[in-house]
Amino acid sequence: MKTRLAELLAELRAVTPAGADVPTAAQATNAVNIVIHGRGSRIQIAQADRDASNSAVEAAPALVPDSPFWTLGRRVGAAIVGVATVAAAVFAAIQIWG
Repeated sequence: MKTRLAELLAELRAVTPAGADVPTAAQATNAVNIVIHGRGSRIQIAQADRDASNSAVEAAPALVPDSPFWTLGRRVGAAIVGVATVAAAVFAAIQIWG
């Protein structure tokens, strides 16, 4: 938990523009999505100034579509395991009391 909090603070510091006290709501949401939910990633683009004294770093989220956990294959597998568990319980009850 402490590690995620430290990562979240680091992410918020990284996306906060220089001279600003707090990040914007979109930047905070993006930081939470990256650190807590694990969605998205950071792409950094460094571009030199004409005099090469300053460089700008942009962070752009790469959104990964969420896939549903309960796909058809997982539902069928869960149904088979459930039926096998009930059948084993009935068989065990018959062996004990029968």
